[in-house]
Amino acid sequence: MDQIEYRAAQAALKLTDPRMAKLLGVSLRTANGYANGGAIPSPVRKLIRLIRVMHLSVEDVPD
Repeated sequence: MDQIEYRAAQAALKLTDPRMAKLLGVSLRTANGYANGGAIPSPVRKLIRLIRVMHLSVEDVPD
């Protein structure tokens, strides 16, 4: 997953940057790094794909 796929997933989920960070359990700075080309760890890539496939929201994913 690259930054384009990350942003596409974020858009598909209709999440702002802070809500995407909360959903992934990372800081806003880390989420912004993913969105701007930073390396996205494999577990985070898998989580994003799972969230999209399962049509989950921030409220559905426990802290």
